[in-house]
Amino acid sequence: MQMTGHETRKLFDRYNIVSEGDLEAAASRLYVFMGTKTGIIGRSD
Repeated sequence: MQMTGHETRKLFDRYNIVSEGDLEAAASRLYVFMGTKTGIIGRSD
């Protein structure tokens, strides 16, 4: 709820409708974001 800005559990539950594809896309974007921030993505060790 902190990440999405929902102030009450009721609002969070109302809009907490996601598909498996949505979750996978969000995880992928988060992975890329965190990887580029930490230097993991694009490294050639």
